[in-house]
Order: sequence, then C-alpha cells, then structure tokens
Amino acid sequence: MKLGRLIWTGVTALVLTTPALAEQSVEDRLPAMEKRIQYLEPRVAAQDKVIVEKDRQIAGATGQTEWAQGLEISGAMEIEAVYDKPAGEESTNSVDVDTAEVGIAAEVNDWTRAELVLAYDVDAKKVDVDSATATLGPPDGPWSLTAGKLTLPFGTYETGMISDPVTLELGETDDVAAVFEVSSGGLSASLFGLHGESEKFENFGVSAGYSVETGTWPSTLRLNVSYIHEIRSDRVADSKAFVELPGIAASARVGAGPSSLTGEYVKALDEQNGSQPSAWMVEAAFEFEFLGKGAAVAAGYQATQEAAGLGLPESRMLLGLAVEVMEGVGLSMEWKQDDAYDSDRKDTAITGALALEF
Repeated sequence: MKLGRLIWTGVTALVLTTPALAEQSVEDRLPAMEKRIQYLEPRVAAQDKVIVEKDRQIAGATGQTEWAQGLEISGAMEIEAVYDKPAGEESTNSVDVDTAEVGIAAEVNDWTRAELVLAYDVDAKKVDVDSATATLGPPDGPWSLTAGKLTLPFGTYETGMISDPVTLELGETDDVAAVFEVSSGGLSASLFGLHGESEKFENFGVSAGYSVETGTWPSTLRLNVSYIHEIRSDRVADSKAFVELPGIAASARVGAGPSSLTGEYVKALDEQNGSQPSAWMVEAAFEFEFLGKGAAVAAGYQATQEAAGLGLPESRMLLGLAVEVMEGVGLSMEWKQDDAYDSDRKDTAITGALALEF
C-alpha cells in the first residue's frame, strides 16, 4: 500500500536523521522502531479503508455524470403583445404567454433515443404532453423507427413569421403514430401510420424529401412532397365536417446567400359537405446584421380556398422583422392583415414577441 510504504519511509528517515537516535546502537533502536510501527499499522489500515470508500464514491459519481451527459434539457418561451383591430369592431390589446415548452432528450444507448416535450396550453391554462417518442436506429445510420405521440411528416410549414401559416392550420396532424424513415445523402423518405377515427391503426401516409447545400446558386434547396390518408389537424377535427379526408402537401425552399424564398401548398383530395379545402403560402426573407447581431425581414402572402368553414381567412398578407438581442433571446414584430371570405371584412393585427430559447 502506497500510504504504508510512505509512512515506513518517513519513519526510517526520521530515525536515521535524528541525532539522539543516531547515537544509539542498532539493538537499542529496533524495539522502539517496532513499537512505533505497531502503532502506525492500524492507522494506515484505517486510512486505506477510507481511501477505498472515497474511490468507490468517486467512481459512482463519475458513472452518474456519464449518464447525465447523455441527457439534454432544452426549452422555449415566447411572450406576445398583440394589438388586434377586427373590421367594424373596437380594437383590443393583450399580453400573454404564447409558447412555453420544456424538452428532455436522453440517449438510452447507441441505438435508442427518447424525447419528451411538455407544453403550456394557453387556452386551457394547463400543461400537456406535446410529444413523447422513442427512436430506434443505428448511430448516424440510414434508417430510423420512431414511435409515440408526435407530429407527422405531412407538410413542412416553414416560416419566419410569428403567426402560423394557413397551410399549417389546415394540415398539421399529430397523434400516437409510428414513423419509419430512410435517408441517403440529400434524399429522404418516410412511411407513417396512426390511429383513425375508429381508433384502429388505419390512418397512414408517406413523404419524400430532397435537401442540398452548395457553394453556388442556389446555396440551399429543400423539396418535400407528402400524402396522408386522413388529415386530422385541430381545425379539421374541431369542424367535424370532414371524415377520412385525404390530403397532399408540397413545399420548396430556395436560398441564395442571405435571401430565401419559401412556398407550400396543402390540399384535401376529397370534397365533403360541399367543401374541398386547400391552402398555399409564399414567403421571402432576407437576413442581415444589425448592431453586430443577426436580424431578418420577411414578407409573405397566403391564401385558402373553400376553407371558410374552418375559420381560415381567404387571404393573408404579412410583414415581419426579427432581431437577435443576445444569445438565445430574440425580438420579433409582425403586421398581419386577414381578408375574410366576405370581402368587406379585413382584420388587422400587430404583434410583438419576446422569444427565449435555452
């Protein structure tokens, strides 16, 4: 034991260098040395036990740290101030928490990842499970299988605005589902299945995408097409006017340096109760630097057809500005004007948002 040898060496050096002891004969010094060693040995053994226990605790703590290193915690919060002026009505203003989410992701092992997102529902004033998934697949491999409560890969719904695009309002579907995805280079494809209205595993869909980044024009290109057997967005489900409504979605995004152009189209494939709703949007954005921080301006136009029963506007114009205040903190402004299917009605809203990500 290192500590025992250290004490023995120290005792030996002390004995050999002390003048009083040096004058004694070896025979006289040996009994005193043996007595001193007998005194030190139990204490050395006790110290060894303490060291072993500390090593065990450190090893345990290290193991816990390694486990915690596979755990990721993130969150987002957005506080909005809205000035709303509906056509023919008095203006209103409000301040509310629009987004409050906490996400937890864990690398269970090299092949398995679990994710949980808790979100605050502003309308219901309660916290809901926004998503809860388990993903199985080889690390950095060409395929993965994800199951749980999730948003399906039907539509992309990219926007730089504060408001959700009308394409999302029409098409975004989330439920308990399973998604199998394969990818190679810039190509990707997925097959998904989920519960239908009958609570049987009968709803399904497919999607395919292509993404590339180059040093030439365009610098980025993303294309996506998808099909779903039954659109179950919140607006479609709440209307109760559509049952097993199939739909298609297509989107494209082209980037050239700081500029980008995004377009998307979502359409129901069947007519039900006299309506076959569809929605499309186009949005241009330009990124720049403002006072040493990242910033962007955007302008967009959106429209729907046969979607009055879903509470969607016939058309929408938007202008937006976003500035990064500091890392993880951003300020956004948006002007929005909705034209109702009754062309005489124009609703205007100005929204400011403080967004935090961590």
